[in-house]
Amino acid sequence: MVRRVRRPKDKDHIFTEYWGNEKKLNFDRFGDIFTLAACLGYYHKESIPFEKTSEPIDWRFFREKAQDILKMLALVDTEDPAILLEENNEEMSTIIEGYANAGLKILDEKALKQEQAGKARVDSLLNLVYSPYEPGESRNPEDIIKELMSE
Repeated sequence: MVRRVRRPKDKDHIFTEYWGNEKKLNFDRFGDIFTLAACLGYYHKESIPFEKTSEPIDWRFFREKAQDILKMLALVDTEDPAILLEENNEEMSTIIEGYANAGLKILDEKALKQEQAGKARVDSLLNLVYSPYEPGESRNPEDIIKELMSE
């Protein structure tokens, strides 16, 4: 499958902010941050291409479920199962990288800004993830997957 995915150079601070600081709620893999960002970008229907890159993330550093989620995003985006073929790795990477870049922008503008204003990290992330839903609305994983697949 995809061997490496690119990270936008101008969003390096987000990766370092959400990784490795033991005093805060953090992700233990860059791949987890990338996956969250790609999902946010997809949900908000925003993809931002980029040229300048940081060190790419090797595909093996993504958890298996994260790999599946990223493949699903590319599949739903293109509506073409051929996107999952190894010969289409570059196109698939470009799709998920664009969504991740948009999601990183959302993380930066919303979650990190809330944190800088004094809100706890876990609260700022939960607000960002649950903001599209009405308070008290119950969501189960099957409904979310059906929703993603129907778009």
